[in-house]
Amino acid sequence: MAYIFTNVDHQQELKISINRIRVTNDIILQISRLLSNDEDYETCMNHALAQLSTYIEPDRLYVLETDGITVSNTFEWCAEGIEPELDTLQNLSYDDYIGSWEEFLKYDSSVLIPDIEMLKAHDPIDYANLKRQGIKRLLCAPFYSKGKLVGYLGADNYEISDLINTKAILEAVSYFIGSKIANHKLVSQLAYLSKHDSLTEVGNRAALAERIDALSRSSGSVGVVFADVNGLKETNDAHGHRAGDKTLQQAARVLSGIWGAANVYRDGGDEFVALLPLISRSDFERSCKKLTKIIGEEKRHRLAIGAVWIDDASRLDQAITQADQLMYRDKAEYYNRANIGRTVR
Repeated sequence: MAYIFTNVDHQQELKISINRIRVTNDIILQISRLLSNDEDYETCMNHALAQLSTYIEPDRLYVLETDGITVSNTFEWCAEGIEPELDTLQNLSYDDYIGSWEEFLKYDSSVLIPDIEMLKAHDPIDYANLKRQGIKRLLCAPFYSKGKLVGYLGADNYEISDLINTKAILEAVSYFIGSKIANHKLVSQLAYLSKHDSLTEVGNRAALAERIDALSRSSGSVGVVFADVNGLKETNDAHGHRAGDKTLQQAARVLSGIWGAANVYRDGGDEFVALLPLISRSDFERSCKKLTKIIGEEKRHRLAIGAVWIDDASRLDQAITQADQLMYRDKAEYYNRANIGRTVR
């Protein structure tokens, strides 16, 4: 009789175990599909966390991202009545906040703290921070990029259940979350590079053409500034292209410091353009005088300038042509004063 009961118990345990694995895998599959749908990045991430919360029933689900120096909470889901921490947990010291978690990863695939009281003696900073948030237990699954730890998917005060493998779910989902984040960063970087000059980090010619097209179809005032680096060829010839690159970077910083990097573009070679929509004439003239003063006081900033303000953006093409001509007139005067034998357009 004892054998029969033992056998039945074993079969029941096996059935429960198989069902637990099946439910766990179904949850992982469902969340992975959510993370690969057509929703925009933020909606998709928030949707995945919200759906995951229905299965593991935590007080809070969150994504922490780190560069190894600082750590920030980038996404979170909170149960009703739980205070959000998204705004609080930004740009914290990695070593102080979660650096000690790496010790857990030496012996386990995740950071599992079943009772935060275990941290009180040897990690008082982490303990105090978790205590402040009302956390009693937590489970954080790491995700990596090229073998480097770059973040965690965490769950605070999750429901302990025999029906699912919470640890397996978090570890699998953290992999998909890490992939989603890495892909988003790659796409964002490619989008940035497609519109920015890699040397000076201001807008490139493609971004300039796009901005001109948009402004030409708008109304209101626009200030147009053309700037050209004087003596760049001589700098390259005398000191090498690395010195010339530094000169271009200095020019971009000066222009960006006055008008903001979002309004400055490198039009190739040694030419820059600033487009300033909805700026008043007085503010435009004041900013141009500021640039002229900087050029006069700091001899290392050798810029030829052409500036035009218009009250109607529909005349932007004419303003651009005029500013370009004024800039080349200023450039010619620079070479005439310097007695440099060089033909200027």
